Amino acid sequence: TGIKMNKTMYLWIIGGILVVTLAFFIPAQEGSIWPSVISGAIASLIYLAALSWYGIRKIESRPKRKVLTVVLALLVVFSITSAGISYESSKRQTALLPEIRNTIETGIAKNHIKKPLLKTMRTYYAGNKVGESTSLSDIFRTKFDSLITEDSLLLYAGKDTYSDDDETTMKIFVTKVKPDSIVLVAESGYEDGKSPEFLNFSGATGYFQTQGILTEEGIRYERTN
Repeated sequence: TGIKMNKTMYLWIIGGILVVTLAFFIPAQEGSIWPSVISGAIASLIYLAALSWYGIRKIESRPKRKVLTVVLALLVVFSITSAGISYESSKRQTALLPEIRNTIETGIAKNHIKKPLLKTMRTYYAGNKVGESTSLSDIFRTKFDSLITEDSLLLYAGKDTYSDDDETTMKIFVTKVKPDSIVLVAESGYEDGKSPEFLNFSGATGYFQTQGILTEEGIRYERTN
């Protein structure tokens, strides 16, 4: 009898592993982990319910069967509630991802724009202190003209020097150079902007774009898409 019982339990265990594994991996091609998790959880729940029924009905004491049934039911309710909370939390986090990416991209754009404009502004005010009358445009062109391509792209390396960097997804364009103002545009290579129909400076459509404007009063930033 003991050998028969052990063989039966082994069959239950092996069968449960196979059922849950198949239920988990069948919807794995959907591109999201949740269909697999839900499918596997449902299969596990059905398997555990069947196993519990098989085990509980062998208990001779009726009170013990009732207590065990109640405990198992509470565990099932707790598991389902916990899974639902986790699912809703995951959905909220997924909904926040675009906002988080947008915040990061905005910070990168401002950082890229700020360095050349800040360097120009510092030189401008340092010159005014010693009586020099050099315009913003003259200072900017002296420092960065050799780094501006024919399509107005400012080649950027990320530190105090500038060079062409293929790994940089943020492109910086020089859109306006006048004696009293400099305008640089930062355009993302992958982050979507507010409007999918917006025409970016590079000719692309719908990407994140912001601009930095340097005047004698300082630097301000404006998001354009």
